[in-house]
Formats: sequence, structure tokens, C-alpha cells
Amino acid sequence: MCRSDQTMVGYYPSSKSISSADERELKGISNMVVDSIVDGDLHCTFSRMIELDEDDPEFFSMNDDLYVLVAFGELSGGTTPGYHTGAGRFLTSEPVDLLDTSSAQTDLKLPRARKAHACLMVIGWMGLASTGILFARYMKPFMSDQTLCGNKVWFNSHRINMISALVCFVSAFIVIFAVKKEFVDSEIRVIYAHGIIGCVAVGLGVINPIMAIFRPHPGTPKRPIFNYAHRTVGILGWMSAMIAIILASDFYFDFAAESITDVNAFWTITVFLIIGLVIIILFEVFECTVAQQDSAPSADIALRQPGDQVSNITVPPTAHPAERWRSMIFSLALLDILVCTIVMVVFIIQVEI
Repeated sequence: MCRSDQTMVGYYPSSKSISSADERELKGISNMVVDSIVDGDLHCTFSRMIELDEDDPEFFSMNDDLYVLVAFGELSGGTTPGYHTGAGRFLTSEPVDLLDTSSAQTDLKLPRARKAHACLMVIGWMGLASTGILFARYMKPFMSDQTLCGNKVWFNSHRINMISALVCFVSAFIVIFAVKKEFVDSEIRVIYAHGIIGCVAVGLGVINPIMAIFRPHPGTPKRPIFNYAHRTVGILGWMSAMIAIILASDFYFDFAAESITDVNAFWTITVFLIIGLVIIILFEVFECTVAQQDSAPSADIALRQPGDQVSNITVPPTAHPAERWRSMIFSLALLDILVCTIVMVVFIIQVEI
């Protein structure tokens, strides 16, 4: 590694861990020239032996075709090399003849796959799944006397959102594994945790609609058990996805090559969750208030004289006077979901690859 103090130091990564690049004696290197920094660029040239006479497993032969990893970025101010982010790390698409002076092509499939993976996960979990959960939990009284495609409005709205979310996060799961062809690096804890928790989220997200297909009929003894299990699996899956998205932000992957987001993405999802918590509190307070009003005995007592005729009068159902607040809170929730999801996707798309 060429350093700004006009010296060259040899390092060898004993593993993929960030802290495992150990300093080594320079072997087979001559004619080293490290110029001073000019216009922000550090110029460095040297000659290297094709092979060593002695057997050294850490000294690769230039007669072998190898993949070339190119990393670049601003100096961190330290004396040891660090892990580069995804935007500053490229890999050749095929092994390169190191004795050939022609140019080599870098492989952009993995960075692009990461972008697609991130966008689909954000849209699926933050956007669609969040909306579907709110419909099922708080919007059952909404337009209760109307149907959508033969079912109640809340039910079909919930189902459409959750099926769309399923398509998004399963596609994201397939995209990243199809390109990467391996699991995340277990030696970098944050990346490994992101992969494990993300798999848990996808697994729970796939199990839940399968459970819904075999749900018991309403009114049967096993229906309450299904309702509890369906709700629990859904919430655990959503919470796992939110943790995985937070871990995937550049706030935690500052030195990791897996990140393709800007640090602003971390604060976006933080704002999303804080506003979401406030909205849930408002909904719960609203539900408790409506329940108390509905259960309170009426202060009006009908006066009926002896001999009065009792007539059967059908009173059309009327919406609870407080239901307009339900729509207002839900509109605020949709605005939070829509804005934060779009902002997250924009941050991901803007990252240079």
C-alpha cells in the first residue's frame, strides 16, 4: 500500500475481517517511487517479480490468471487499510492475465443486484407490508357496509398489499442469491446479522400467507388460535425486516463492502419508525375511546304508555361520530409510509456503482 508519507508498506489479509490485514515485509518489490499528493491524488509506481525463488504462500504468481479487486476512496487518516464501501470497490468480471497490459472489464452485476435487492425489500416491507398490516389491525370498520371484489374493503386491501409485498421480498431474496451465489461473510458481524435476520423476515413472510390459505372458518373453535398465530408471525416478520433494513444502512456498514445506501437512509427509516410508533399510539387511544363510548349505557329511556303499539322500525346503520378520526390517522400513516419509502428508494438509486 502506498501511503501519503511517501512510503510503501506491505499488508496481507489473513481473513476477510476488517481488522485482519497484518503488516508484512515487502518481497519481490523494487524501484519504488511514491510521489507527494498532487491535486488530491497519490502517485505510486514500483516493479514486482513475477515469481519468488523461495516458496511463499502469501506471494501469488503473476503467471496465474486471477481476479483483480480495485478499491478506491478518500484517505481515512489511519495507517492500516480499511474495508471499502460498495461504491468504491470493483471486481473484474473474469480472471485477468496479469502480464497483459490491455484493459479489463469490471463486473457490475453484484452492485446492481444489491440495488435491486434493497429497493424491492424497502418497497415490500416498508411500503406494502406496513400498509397491509394497518388495514388488518385498524381499518376493519372502514366502509364496513361496502365490498371490494366480493369481500370487505379492509380484507381485500390487506390481501392485495400483502401478496404484493410477498412478490417483492421473495424477488429480492432470489436476486441477491442468484448473483452472489453465496451467503454473507460470517466474519463481519453486522453483515452476518443482516443476512440472518433478513432470512428470518423472508421466512416468516412466506409462512404467513400459507397459514392464511388454511385458516379455519370464522366462529370455529380454532379460529382464535389462527388469529393470534397469524398476527404474531406477521408482526415478527415485519419487525425482523425493519431491523435488517437498519443494519443494511451505511450508518453501520461504514467500512463494509455490502452497503449500497447513503447514511441518510438510516435516518430516513428512523424517522419512519418514530412516526409509525406515534401513529400506533394514536390508533390505540382512538380504539379505546370508541370502545368505551360503545359500551356505555344509554342515558335515554323510551317512554311507553299502556296500550301503545310496538312497531318494528328498521334503523339504518350510522357511522360512529368519531370514525372520521380513524380516516385522518390512517391518512397520516399512509403519508409516512409513502414519503419514507420513496425517499429510501431514491437514496438507493442515487448511489454510484
